[in-house]
Amino acid sequence: MQNAVEEQVFLTEIAARAVLREHGYDMTCLFGHVHARQGNREWHVCMHDALATMDAPHLLACLNDALRVSQNILG
Repeated sequence: MQNAVEEQVFLTEIAARAVLREHGYDMTCLFGHVHARQGNREWHVCMHDALATMDAPHLLACLNDALRVSQNILG
């Protein structure tokens, strides 16, 4: 009996943009940084180079961290 090996799918910029869009955010890339935007608010999510080593759940975890930090700063 063979063990099923899950293949991890890493993100391209286009795939990351689609993931963020599905969750209500626009994505911008500037000077090697990936930012999520919603209205007039913007959060740094990760470095662009990091996309090649993360999957969609990891990207969303980075976004959640950014949102949590922002909420803590703004109170």
